Amino acid sequence: MNRFYKWLTIILALCLPWHGAISVFLPDFARYWKEFVLFLFFATALRGAAGFLGEIYFKSGLEELKKLLSPDLKNKSHIFAGLFLVYGSILVLFAPDKITALIAFRYLGLGIAVYLLFYLVSKNPPLRQGFGGQAAKFQKFFAKYFSLTFIYSSLASVLFGSWIKFGNGAEITRNFYSQTISSWVPGQKIPLWHEAGDFIRMQGASSGPIEFSHLLVVVLFLTLISKLKNIYKILFSAIFLFGIWQSASRAAMLGAVIILVFNVIYPLIKKGARGIFSAKILGGIGFLLFLIIALTPTLSPRERELFLERAGTSAHFTRPVEAAKFGLENIFSNNLGKLGPAARAKNLREKNDDKAMIAENVFVDVFAQMGIIGLFLYLAFFYFLFWDLQPKFRGIFWAILILMNLATIFDMTPVAITFFTIFFLGTKLVNPAKK
Repeated sequence: MNRFYKWLTIILALCLPWHGAISVFLPDFARYWKEFVLFLFFATALRGAAGFLGEIYFKSGLEELKKLLSPDLKNKSHIFAGLFLVYGSILVLFAPDKITALIAFRYLGLGIAVYLLFYLVSKNPPLRQGFGGQAAKFQKFFAKYFSLTFIYSSLASVLFGSWIKFGNGAEITRNFYSQTISSWVPGQKIPLWHEAGDFIRMQGASSGPIEFSHLLVVVLFLTLISKLKNIYKILFSAIFLFGIWQSASRAAMLGAVIILVFNVIYPLIKKGARGIFSAKILGGIGFLLFLIIALTPTLSPRERELFLERAGTSAHFTRPVEAAKFGLENIFSNNLGKLGPAARAKNLREKNDDKAMIAENVFVDVFAQMGIIGLFLYLAFFYFLFWDLQPKFRGIFWAILILMNLATIFDMTPVAITFFTIFFLGTKLVNPAKK
């Protein structure tokens, strides 16, 4: 069983940064690799769910449920994850266009489903026995193989993107990209080039520069907390930051800054003032200064202008307002599939026009499509998740929270899977033996 999970984890981490290339170079059915891998996890999680419900039943159901629903702030995020998925499923059942609603809920709820899935897998009674009765040991096992594989796979993705942009890769791969249907909006094509003005945005092996850059934010965090030697941390982090800059994603740049700053100040919070002059903290500050000094001179005047131009775009402010107004028309309505990629796909199919409202904010998107109840459950999940996370994961939590308010990032399924996998890795799991 351990070997089975090891290879599932490696495949998941290996393929997430290469989802775009998989869609481009392999047959159409290969784009569903992630659903297949998650289904295999789910098949084993069913045993865990059955065991969990069995524990509640045999330990006096009412008493056990009271413990689960108590005001204690530890390990309650999974409850609201489940409630959010249940409520969304009800909305799908009562939606006039169930197919479009289901596609929309897939984008909104996939990440939370992944988080709950890995939690249930870790609670699988036979699996816990294999890890000394501790779900947290499975979590460490999962983190080990996921983190290292994801780091090296992302590194290869940046190198691939550099070959496309700066080498002769564009000429070799042009025909592959021009004929591939996007997995974000079925019917759209995956372009080889994404441009901002005359600047070509790097997308690596992902489906686009936004997906590429947001995955690099996660791998930057994983690199900084990894057990790699400092020289590799510096080298890999510089490469990932280069990829983020070449993607021209303002949000990802901001997320990277948050992670870098948090990585410096977290030891101060952890050790107190007496730890200010420790080698690790001084090394972290030196590392941050090195990156600033090393990268700034490499930016051309055009690249600096590009950042300022893109920073002034108003769509990230006007679109959330429009979507919020749409949701406020009836805060208890079921608008699943009336905006976002599901609406774009429907319009493309029926009207040959892929235009549709985009919220550009995850929380506004949830409110506009699932109403006030859906938003409450979603916010409750993140509130309890914050307290469930280990302190060293708070930096990536705040970075992701800000990214969620700048774009509907979970419309990109590899991003949703990766971000919520990181949340699972950072959750403080309870050892059942110590309950």
